[in-house]
Amino acid sequence: SSGINAEYGVDMANELAKNIGGEVGAGIKAQSDKVKSLLENLQRVLDDPKSSPEQKKAAQEALKEAIDDLRKACNDHLAAKVVDTFVDITGPIMELRAAALSPLTGAAKSENFNSKAADFSIHAEQLCRVAEVATDVGCDQDPHRHDNIKLSIEAPIEHAAFKLRQETAKYHEEDNGMITAARKIAQKFQQMAKYTKGRREILELGSTEEKSEFSSMTDMISTCKEIIALTKQIQKHADLISKNCPDKRLVLSLANSMEPMGMLSQQLNIIASVKAAACGKYDESAEVEADEMLTINAQNLMKSVRDTVRASESCSVKIDSASNKLKFKRK
Repeated sequence: SSGINAEYGVDMANELAKNIGGEVGAGIKAQSDKVKSLLENLQRVLDDPKSSPEQKKAAQEALKEAIDDLRKACNDHLAAKVVDTFVDITGPIMELRAAALSPLTGAAKSENFNSKAADFSIHAEQLCRVAEVATDVGCDQDPHRHDNIKLSIEAPIEHAAFKLRQETAKYHEEDNGMITAARKIAQKFQQMAKYTKGRREILELGSTEEKSEFSSMTDMISTCKEIIALTKQIQKHADLISKNCPDKRLVLSLANSMEPMGMLSQQLNIIASVKAAACGKYDESAEVEADEMLTINAQNLMKSVRDTVRASESCSVKIDSASNKLKFKRK
């Protein structure tokens, strides 16, 4: 397992080195080559029946040390990138503030402010993207970290669930039903993705076995209903927070994050019914189309949940402790 992770880590590091270029990229590439060489050496030692336990341990320790050095080199670069991007955004922040306090009035002030706000938005989005990549690569405690990039391409539902799990993992679940519900939604979508993947394999192999097919499809529909119930719990918690939050701007942001959730939940129920009907008739084209709709729906629904959690935390900060029944305690 460690060998597989190391190999994938080397591939990711090489891709990063290629994108960076220059001395930093060359340094990461050299460290990556060292890890690859030590990994091959470890495999030889393990395969050799004459190798002593001391030799095996030494080879493992050497590989572990090289992997730590490679991870540090990648993380150092990404951390520096986050800092540089943050520095880039400070100028637009000051310009936006100046535009807001400008003595201009009417249309002139509005046009000036909107122009500065658009510039700020571009820099802010770039900072978010860079920080998100750094978080994914640097999240050493998550056993799925090496699969993150691969997941986004080959398994979009699992990747969206990973991102939601990553968000909920920041908080303690005690006294926070929203975080518990969000984590369960990620788990339910992962289960659904596994079933969908299994169905695709059956279609590709041309199998039309009916063993437990009805019960499996029933399980999937039940899972959809459970997800819908969990989203209603999140909406209920979010409504309570918005009622007690005195900051109207944050309340509006929370409402915008939560708004798509109801519609997407209804769509999920419809898509599950369409997929069930397609499975019952062995209509391959209809089932493939339902899978595509399910993927888009799952990604959007989990993004809405993730955004709602973030917006709810922002609102909860503004609520006095006596009125705040939903505690966002960061780990």
